[in-house]
Amino acid sequence: EEYCSERSADGIFLIRLGCKVRPPLRHILIYLAKKDLQESSRLKAMEYVSNRLGPGGVYENEYLTGGYGNPNACRNIKFLPCEVKDPLSDSGKPEKGLFAPSSCYSDASCAVMGFVVLDPDFDKKSGRIA
Repeated sequence: EEYCSERSADGIFLIRLGCKVRPPLRHILIYLAKKDLQESSRLKAMEYVSNRLGPGGVYENEYLTGGYGNPNACRNIKFLPCEVKDPLSDSGKPEKGLFAPSSCYSDASCAVMGFVVLDPDFDKKSGRIA
């Protein structure tokens, strides 16, 4: 798979023609928010975002500011695979779903109190540690 850098001669030429370099973060998060998205596609898209969202990443500022005049434009999109357990339920089976980053926790031990936590199964498959 070849990659055309935006700094290469071909990349500069394509940008001058009007070619976009990368999709807006909000569009990617909306794609990730699709409930019927195949797991392999979700993993690849999450990896794409996570590699570009950290400190100094190309999406960092867009995420922090919302990029659309609303700082919560990206933070409230329900795209993270999570689970929530009812602490009073006898079944002990968690309910899985997509949640916004602002409503979930990365510390799995919070689940015993009924808080929404990142899905540990998804986390294992992604190769990342929450």
